[in-house]
Amino acid sequence: MTAFVVVMGLFAGVRNVMGIEVKRTATMAQQRGQRGERTATVAQQRELREERTATMVQQREQRGERAAMMAQQGGQRGHEGEKEEKTATMSQQRGQREEKTAMMAQQREQRGERAATMAQQREQRGHEGEKGERTATMVQQREQRGHEGERGLREERKAHRVRGVWSYSECFPDSQSVQIVAAEMNGITPVRNREEAEKLVKRHELVNICHSPFYSVDKLTHSIPYLVPKAQHLLNTICLNFMDSCQVKGLPIHLPIVTSVLRTTEDVSNLQKGNKNATTNSCHCYGTTVDIAYNKFMPMTGTYESKATLLRWNEPMKQVLSEVLNDLRLEGKCYVKYERKQGCFHLTCR
Repeated sequence: MTAFVVVMGLFAGVRNVMGIEVKRTATMAQQRGQRGERTATVAQQRELREERTATMVQQREQRGERAAMMAQQGGQRGHEGEKEEKTATMSQQRGQREEKTAMMAQQREQRGERAATMAQQREQRGHEGEKGERTATMVQQREQRGHEGERGLREERKAHRVRGVWSYSECFPDSQSVQIVAAEMNGITPVRNREEAEKLVKRHELVNICHSPFYSVDKLTHSIPYLVPKAQHLLNTICLNFMDSCQVKGLPIHLPIVTSVLRTTEDVSNLQKGNKNATTNSCHCYGTTVDIAYNKFMPMTGTYESKATLLRWNEPMKQVLSEVLNDLRLEGKCYVKYERKQGCFHLTCR
C-alpha cells in the first residue's frame, strides 16, 4: 500500500508538471500571436506613415509652387509693401514712445508727490529743530552781547551828547550883504501888499507855511506866513533834523518856533516907524528868509492846547538847534546869521 501511494503521488506530480508546461506553452503561443498582431499593426502604421509622407511631399510641392507664384506677385508689390511695413513699424514705434513718455510723466508726478511729502515732513521737523537752535543761539548771543551792549550804550551816550557850536557869532556870521545875493537869486520880486502876495500863492510861486506838524508859527505882526517852495523845504528839513536830534540825545521833543517870514513893502515901512535900523531891501521881501527863535520852543505833548506853556531860555535846546543849522550851513544849503537882540537865527536858503 505504501508503494502504491508513493507511485500515485509521483504520477500526480508528473501530471501537474505536464499541466503547467502545457499552460506555459499555451500562454507563449498567445503571446506570439499578440506579437504577430502587433507587428501587423506596426506594418500598417508604417504604411499609413509612408502615405502621409507622400501626401506631405505633394503638399510641399504645391506650397512651393504657390510660394513661387506669390513671390512673383510680391516682386511687383515689393516697394508698396515695404513702405506700408515701414509706416506700420514707425507708427508702432511712435506708439511705444508715447507710452514710455506717459509712463515717465507718471513716474515724475509720483516722485514729485513723494518729494513734496518728504519736504513737508522735513519742514515739520525743521521748525522744531530750528526753534531749539534759535533758542540756544539767542541765549548765546545775549550772553555775548551783555558786556558789548553796556559798552555800546556808553559810547552812544558819549557820541550823542549835546555839544552845540563853539561860538554862535563865529559859526553864523552871514550878514545881510551875503544873504541878499541868495535871496534875489532864489526869491520872488518884492510885493507891495498882501493882495499881491495872495496872487503869487494862487500861482504856486509862494506856499503857506501855517499848517505844519514840524514847527510852530508865532503871532506875526510885520510879516505874512509865505515862502518860496525851496525855502519851505529847507524849513521842514531843519525842523525834522531838530526833532530827530532831540530824540537821539535824550531830550524831550519840542517844535521850533518861526517868528518872521515874508515882508511886503507896507510891512517894511510900518516896521521902520518903530525901528529906524530896519533895512528897506530886506531879505524877508523875497520869500527866501525865515527867522527861527532860539529862546523859546513849543512842547510836543500830543494834545491840542490853546495856550501852551513854552520852553524858554533852554540852553541844551539852543545848542541842538545850532548843531542842526551848522550842519546844513556847511553842506551849502543855507546862510545863517546869529541875531542877539532879536533872539533868533536869521537864515536864507541858497
